[in-house]
Parts: sequence; structure tokens; C-alpha cells
Amino acid sequence: MSYSEQQKQWLKANNIEVGSKVKIAATLREGDDGEKFGWAVHWSSSMSKNKDKIGTVVDIDSDTGIQVEIQEGSLGYWYPYFVLETVGDPQLESAIAEFQQQHA
Repeated sequence: MSYSEQQKQWLKANNIEVGSKVKIAATLREGDDGEKFGWAVHWSSSMSKNKDKIGTVVDIDSDTGIQVEIQEGSLGYWYPYFVLETVGDPQLESAIAEFQQQHA
């Protein structure tokens, strides 16, 4: 199965779209050739600095991957789907926690 097909399955299974929140959960080695993974980008050390940070998906491309903006207004990096982790909706989680406290 190609990278783009695997990414498409991952996006669907995790309900990820532009505007979704994701966490940069893993890194590759600097200069790793994305082509060995079927991903059309090379990894850079500046991408690794975002490990464990949460960002917003701002674009999705079948070859380039998923563009994630860590800080609003900054240029987001293109990450392969396999280094990302889904993040729940913080507003929804906050509302659930508040509801649970009120009904405890």
C-alpha cells in the first residue's frame, strides 16, 4: 500500500481534517529521506524541536503529508502521518470535565 493510501486511511480512522489538533509524537533523524517511507519530504532538525507539541492541521497533501502549525501565524512544517497523534477537542474535554464536577 502506498504512503498516500496509508495516510488517507489514517486520516479517516482518526477523523483528522484541516482544523484538527494533533501532537507531534515522534521524530525521524535529520535528513531522513522521506522517500524510503513513501513521503515526499526530508526531515530537518527544526521539525524535531516540535516533538510533544500540539498544533493545528492547516493543509493535507497526499504526497507531502500533513502541514501542522504549532504557533498561530507561523509557517507549519509538513509531517508524515505516522509521527502524529490525535488530540481531543480541548473545549469538549473541558465541558465534559465541568459537567462531571457538577454531577459528582
